[in-house]
Amino acid sequence: MAVCQADGYGHGALPLAQAALAGANSLVWPPSRREWNLRQAGIRGPLLVMGNLSEPRKLRAACTGS
Repeated sequence: MAVCQADGYGHGALPLAQAALAGANSLVWPPSRREWNLRQAGIRGPLLVMGNLSEPRKLRAACTGS
């Protein structure tokens, strides 16, 4: 499990996620819109969001990308 910092200190969320998944099978991410943008970009597999996703719309978006 790779712990990621939002956009990798300026490197970009998608490149960070792709690089992290080269050596890990899941990601830990801070709460933001980026986690569902990653889903829309094709990042699959376990994604642990370290924060509050109590609204059903946000939870659904984080899980499915929609």
